Amino acid sequence: MAPDAIRMNLRLFLAATAYACVETLLFPVFAVGYVIRVVYLLVFSRHSRASSTVLASMYTRLMQHRLGTRHDEACDRLMRVLPDAPPLGLYLPTAPTLVAHRLTGYVPRLYRYPYEGVPPMSDQPAARTTFFDLALERHLADVDQPVILGAGQVFSCGSP
Repeated sequence: MAPDAIRMNLRLFLAATAYACVETLLFPVFAVGYVIRVVYLLVFSRHSRASSTVLASMYTRLMQHRLGTRHDEACDRLMRVLPDAPPLGLYLPTAPTLVAHRLTGYVPRLYRYPYEGVPPMSDQPAARTTFFDLALERHLADVDQPVILGAGQVFSCGSP
């Protein structure tokens, strides 16, 4: 291996190690925020019948935006006003990742964009974002009105 490649791998390893240390130290902050977010998510999803998986997937897009790997101002603005995304429920779980990133420059594979390779199950949201962005980009010129059909709970206008 060339000396430059060795240095790059060593830097990446050190950055990932420092990142993991910061995230570990700040885990209690994440845990409190995560509990707040999940409670709001469950309450909102039951009340509105919105798919919690759709709302959870937006979190990955938000983190990609905040880490600078994918520009998505619309997602950032939307997450700030969704009923299932209370300010503390967004700030506390994201803070350890953002602090660790700012200190080390490291971006976890889950939030890299475009996502490369075959993703493990834990990285599916990032891989899906890349897949759909590329598909939309490839076909957008031929489309008058894109329609995104999501999975999850069906909304009804009448009584259940």
